[in-house]
Amino acid sequence: MSRIVSRAMCAPVVGLALLVGCMQPHPMEMPKKPTASPEMQKLSRFVGNWTSTWEMVKPTAEEMKKMMPDMPCTGKGGGKWEMGLGGMALNGTMWNEMGKDKMAFEENWLWDDHAKVYRTYWRSDWNEMGTGTAKWCGDDCICMEAKYYSPMHGGDVRGEGCMKFVDNDNISFCWAEKGFLGMTMMEMKGTSKRVK
Repeated sequence: MSRIVSRAMCAPVVGLALLVGCMQPHPMEMPKKPTASPEMQKLSRFVGNWTSTWEMVKPTAEEMKKMMPDMPCTGKGGGKWEMGLGGMALNGTMWNEMGKDKMAFEENWLWDDHAKVYRTYWRSDWNEMGTGTAKWCGDDCICMEAKYYSPMHGGDVRGEGCMKFVDNDNISFCWAEKGFLGMTMMEMKGTSKRVK
């Protein structure tokens, strides 16, 4: 009987000793800063200065010109790395042909390795702000979608579009803004050219 009691008393003591032993500090290696992902490195094509021209094409180009006779619109901007190669910042200024109604904007791109998409963050000095995602839909084409707040449209807007590298110095792009029930409210297309 005494042996049984002794064994019963020793069991929790041994278990506690094993637990304490497991809790002893172990040497740990300092985590290393990850290198830029291949997906971020693919955005290096945006680095540099660009000029852009675009026009509204929906409902039709003719109807849009009646409402906005100063079209086509023009702009300039650039792309640069942030946080080493951890993020891409795109920024610039857009205006119409007569130089009125300028808009300054900034957009940041980060790679989400879990969701396998780029996360985009947009803001402008017209109090617009939003977030979106983007991914390569071909070797030279990026497909994008976003949701943002636009005072010009009176609230939240959804948009989708694409950018295609014609070559390393020229990009064609399109963008459509979606309203209630996914109806297209505005559609535009344009081109960007690298400034050398």
